[in-house]
Amino acid sequence: MIVASRDGAPAGGCTTSGLEKVRLSDSQKTCLLPLYWGETRHVSIRNTSGWVATENTDENSPSTADVPAPTTPVSRQQRWGVDYNEVILVKLDGSQAWRLAPHRSRRVDDYWHQTRVAMSREGQYLVFDSNFRLSPTASDTDVYLIKLR
Repeated sequence: MIVASRDGAPAGGCTTSGLEKVRLSDSQKTCLLPLYWGETRHVSIRNTSGWVATENTDENSPSTADVPAPTTPVSRQQRWGVDYNEVILVKLDGSQAWRLAPHRSRRVDDYWHQTRVAMSREGQYLVFDSNFRLSPTASDTDVYLIKLR
């Protein structure tokens, strides 16, 4: 499993960036999920479940949560766009992608404020962390659990 960025020979459907599966025996690539340039991603995979968990945070889009905290509240529709800052489950054959939850993390120029996903060994649970707030501080990170089956 690779997260390709500026791939000179991308898998079909992934243009230059994407979540790709590579078969080691012959280097055959399969596009699991096309990505937009500028997204950051962490992945978790357990082959027994047949799925890969990932999240996306678009560092360059004005619709992300990485904007200064306003003095007046802004609606969530203006602050977070569709397909940005979400936890996603992708089938290993590339046939399905499920948007599970918005993680709503805000980056504060620190690795520990990036959302990370982890799948249980059996593929039954997914955990992710998020600061999920308008004005994060160094101690504002919580863990969330999703039951998958």
